[in-house]
Amino acid sequence: MYTDPSGNFATQIMSGAPFNLFLAVDEQFPLELANNGKTIDDGVIYAIGKLAIITQSSSGIPLC
Repeated sequence: MYTDPSGNFATQIMSGAPFNLFLAVDEQFPLELANNGKTIDDGVIYAIGKLAIITQSSSGIPLC
């Protein structure tokens, strides 16, 4: 069983849950569904994100 929402929804869909739209944070989950015949296609990447950390310079956190 997965611990993140995308994995949990993918598990539900694999078990037959009726979803019309599935947006995942990891493309592995839609591809797994497609490979198992649970989608009409492989899907598309709809966004690419970046993580950022904002902190005070006095925090002592080394930034690369």
